[in-house]
Amino acid sequence: MRSDISLNEKGIAAIALFIIMSLLLSGCSIEPIIEKNYIYNGESKSWTGEYKLDYIVDFPIEDGTVYANKRENRTLIG
Repeated sequence: MRSDISLNEKGIAAIALFIIMSLLLSGCSIEPIIEKNYIYNGESKSWTGEYKLDYIVDFPIEDGTVYANKRENRTLIG
């Protein structure tokens, strides 16, 4: 039996450690984002209309507090 670790085994261990650390760090940096796109249509005998609503909500963490930021774009097409 050999008591030393070969270079190939060290390389495999280093790659495995790198992958595990990358997964842990990427999991900690994800901030949830909600993105929604809606289109509402309406019509009558004398008119037709379309209302578009696009918004994004993200939840940044600042000083240990979670905030909700909403950005929206509203368009009325008559």
